[in-house]
Amino acid sequence: DKEFFGPPFPADYPHDTNPVPPKTPFKHPYPDVQDHASFDADYVKDENSDNGEWKAQSEYDHERATVQKMRDHVKETEAKTHIAEERAKAKKDALDKLREEYDKAMEAERDAKKRAEEAEKKKDQAEQAAKDAADAIDKAGVLPANASIDDKVQAAKDHVEERIENLYNCKESLEEAQQKLKQLLAEREQAEANMTAVRADQKKVAQEKVNRTSEVSEQAAKEVVASEEEQSKKHQESDGLRIVYEKEQETLDKSEQERVDALTGLEKEEGTLEESESKLKAAERKLRHARGEPVEAEEPATPSNAPLTTFSLMAAALL
Repeated sequence: DKEFFGPPFPADYPHDTNPVPPKTPFKHPYPDVQDHASFDADYVKDENSDNGEWKAQSEYDHERATVQKMRDHVKETEAKTHIAEERAKAKKDALDKLREEYDKAMEAERDAKKRAEEAEKKKDQAEQAAKDAADAIDKAGVLPANASIDDKVQAAKDHVEERIENLYNCKESLEEAQQKLKQLLAEREQAEANMTAVRADQKKVAQEKVNRTSEVSEQAAKEVVASEEEQSKKHQESDGLRIVYEKEQETLDKSEQERVDALTGLEKEEGTLEESESKLKAAERKLRHARGEPVEAEEPATPSNAPLTTFSLMAAALL
């Protein structure tokens, strides 16, 4: 090793215990220190001499984290808004279907009411027909005798009496009158017999009419009862559907309000996100400027289309 054994000589051998004289003249016993202007040059200085780069980086990182959080939150809000819209649409479809069923139930109730009124009318007609038939029976029982036969008999009696007064004057006429009176009495008996038969036939026909009208009246009464029961049942069904429809309408209104609130929140968050993105771009330009990198020209501000989007969504939902 030339450092110990040379050259140059004399070398520093291991067995040589003599001290080696210094090669340079005597120096100051203390080490030299750095100049006061450069002694801390290798340390990070706590002074604002980085042209704002650190602050720009900090602001950029902060805005970037804020924008990312806002984007994530906007995605969650969009998902919630979509769910709210789907729920509102499902509620609206269910309500439309329920409304259709309710309209059918109301139509069925009106038909049942109409049939009940018709059955009631038939019942009244049947009862009136039964009453008329009963009156016909009563009238058939008190029919008067044939007035023309009685007149003939009375005239014959008067004629006989007149002939009796003139008995001695017209005996032949008396016999003829008696014979005619006998004939008229026979005709009267025959007429009364015929009248009795006619009364019996009239009573029989009237009784048959009463029986038929009674059957019709009973059938009409049964139809009235059945129609009233059907009307009551249809009314209960329509009332039940109306109650369910009102509850579903309240649920739909609540879902619609939730959807509108979600859209409003989404609109606000989109506006906040746009503002945060603008701040992020500004921080990025500032950071590039501090680093001495080329900076893109700032784009002119454009109005947010978030309200227009929200309005379009609401209009589409209403349609």
